[in-house]
Amino acid sequence: MERNVSRCAVYTRQSVARPNDDFTSCDAQRDMCLVRIRANAFQGWIVLEERFDDLGESGATMDRPALQRLLARVAAREVDRVVVHRLDRLVRSVRDWTEIVATFKRYGTQLTIVAGDLHLGDLAMSDLVLNVLATFAEFEREMIGERLRDARASLRSRGLRNAGRVPFGYTADPLSHQLVVQPEQAPVVKRMFEMAAAGTPPSAVAMWINSSGLDDRRVLDGRQSWTPKAVLRVLGNRVYLGRMGAVADVHDAIVDEQLFAKAGEAIAARRTRAPGRRDQEAGDLFLLRRLLRCVHCDRLMTTSSSRALPDAPTKPEGRKLVVPPRYYTFRSRSASSKASEEKSSRRAQSAIRAALIDCAWSPHRSLTTCSHRPAGARRSR
Repeated sequence: MERNVSRCAVYTRQSVARPNDDFTSCDAQRDMCLVRIRANAFQGWIVLEERFDDLGESGATMDRPALQRLLARVAAREVDRVVVHRLDRLVRSVRDWTEIVATFKRYGTQLTIVAGDLHLGDLAMSDLVLNVLATFAEFEREMIGERLRDARASLRSRGLRNAGRVPFGYTADPLSHQLVVQPEQAPVVKRMFEMAAAGTPPSAVAMWINSSGLDDRRVLDGRQSWTPKAVLRVLGNRVYLGRMGAVADVHDAIVDEQLFAKAGEAIAARRTRAPGRRDQEAGDLFLLRRLLRCVHCDRLMTTSSSRALPDAPTKPEGRKLVVPPRYYTFRSRSASSKASEEKSSRRAQSAIRAALIDCAWSPHRSLTTCSHRPAGARRSR
């Protein structure tokens, strides 16, 4: 009797990559998946030699190199079955789970979850359990994110550092992760403040550092040489006063208040125009300019448009202009991060308008507690 061959691809994922580990979580997951494939060899299961391991990738999105390669093999009908150890290794979002299931069913690819012996499309009960597991995987990811945000907020309130780029002149303690003065770089930072306080322009300070070869690490903004903008970032950073946010004396200071203030006054005296934000002009098509912030990182969202916006809402002959789509966007500052967020201007403004209407009908409630309703919904008296 001829057996039907089932080509099995093993997918593994590890959230945090540890380069020094000889045996990673991906290796452990693959070993357990291989045991299941060998146990079903009598049914024609064979493992593909190509590995699909995502090291240091989050399950929050599908933008993972190994997963995209796997989906490409599925679309090319080169994979008959995908084997994973647990469902949360494959996906941690219900929306992504729905997309993966649709892709697998479109190309006739089976899915086997080793932990729990679950098979997609095998039984209605199996599909129900997998859908519930996908929901719980997303719930667990969001709970982990909430706990991390709460812990970081608590550290910030106490003036303790929790993550982020280490400023030039400091190094991070390997145990507490707090800032410790770097003996070789701290004198360079102090000299930068002294030069600025004496009236030296930032461009000359940057040239001095680059020509003297004093910056071995070049950690400020990932560039190969210091720039006036990078120097200004150092001269305006209150971390060098020993402060972290509003909390003072959380680590050793490199400069004192007097030198910091003197350098700031010298920089301010060289400005040809007063710094400040542009006032919102009448007829601005972005009503929420400089008001929206990212819900995840609290950074200000910027405005963008698919085409150039018109200067006036109407043409000279009185006809109304067709305004191109407008968006409020956020993109991570890190070059290696692919996190981004984009919200339609019309949808965002409609949601705010609905919340304001809701608060108008319930004046005793604050804006943050008002329930959100569709923009066209009305409340009956």
